[in-house]
Amino acid sequence: MSRPTLDEVRAKALKPNYATLPWYGRQTHHLTVRVVRWLAPTRVTPNQVTCAGGALAMLGAALLSLGTDATLLTGCLVLQAAYVLDSVDGQLARWRGQTSWTGYALDVSLNAISLPGMLLGATVGLSRMHPARDEGALPVALPFGCLAALGAVLLQALFDAGHAATAARIRREGKFFRARAGTPAASATDGRSPAHRAFTLLHKICANPQVMNVLTLCALGGFCVTGMDLSKLPGGFLIPPALRGYYHPMAWALFFYGVALPVVWLAIAVNRAGARRIEREFEETFESREP
Repeated sequence: MSRPTLDEVRAKALKPNYATLPWYGRQTHHLTVRVVRWLAPTRVTPNQVTCAGGALAMLGAALLSLGTDATLLTGCLVLQAAYVLDSVDGQLARWRGQTSWTGYALDVSLNAISLPGMLLGATVGLSRMHPARDEGALPVALPFGCLAALGAVLLQALFDAGHAATAARIRREGKFFRARAGTPAASATDGRSPAHRAFTLLHKICANPQVMNVLTLCALGGFCVTGMDLSKLPGGFLIPPALRGYYHPMAWALFFYGVALPVVWLAIAVNRAGARRIEREFEETFESREP
């Protein structure tokens, strides 16, 4: 089997909505289409690529937990490679016409552990770094890192529960429903208040690959910068004594996500419960028909 051209790979392997993705959602595709082109004539399957990406994600989380600046940075770079493979598997499946619900389920299950895994790995790593150098990291990393990982798990579980509820209803009453045809998709900003748009932005910041990119930048900062005493910054005298001293940049990232992820989960959970979102989304997707 001959190796296809990049244009052929782009035309067949990329999703139909590729052109409408935001710029940050298209950056890795410059690399992934080249990997797909290289894998196209081989016997490597999309599911094998998915498993390799999952293995790299777990390796990256383990490296984060070792607790040195070098392993934090290396772990983040390994996670970046895992994210590339996470895009390659679907593109390779579309190129070969091998898409399947089994592959989709495998991909989603491995993605579910990636975000909490990297947050937990960073938490353990900063905690191990504390006795040697990082006086400020421990009180921030431990509680907020655990909150961030828990928030990521709860957020994934919330969406999985919604999909499971829809699937259960289709299995039970599927013969009484059919998919709506020609329903136009609403714009992400149609009729939304500034507060709603701000929450949408916060939600995107709390998703992968944004979290991974933030942790990578923080790991690079910790590797290149020896330390930063917060009390010496402008307005540093306002910082409580317990929070003064050197903080690894990743500790601040864990602090942010330790607050943001639980808030995002709670807000979505309250909204879904109060507005019966699962029922509404089902009715917007399917229409009743006579049995």
